Amino acid sequence: MTPRLAILCLLLLAASSAFAADDRIHFAQGTQTVNGCIVGCGTQTGSCQSTCLSIAGGAATTSITIVGATTDPTQCYLNCTTQQLICEQSCSAH
Repeated sequence: MTPRLAILCLLLLAASSAFAADDRIHFAQGTQTVNGCIVGCGTQTGSCQSTCLSIAGGAATTSITIVGATTDPTQCYLNCTTQQLICEQSCSAH
């Protein structure tokens, strides 16, 4: 067996093993939906954190999220992060 043929056989074996490890069928549309959902969560979080910056700078007084309302910038960031996690968990539930 030539070295090239041996390498080719090893690559084919590795590739077939990788595909065999997950025997579920994956549809691109489902992946796009989840990715879109996660991007939406990130956008929400960025907007939420902008409000936290405004609170820290004195331009805003309150941040209201699904987690709660706060006037403290540190708690605001924690609320935004919690909101992001809740949002992303709902994405994977679809």
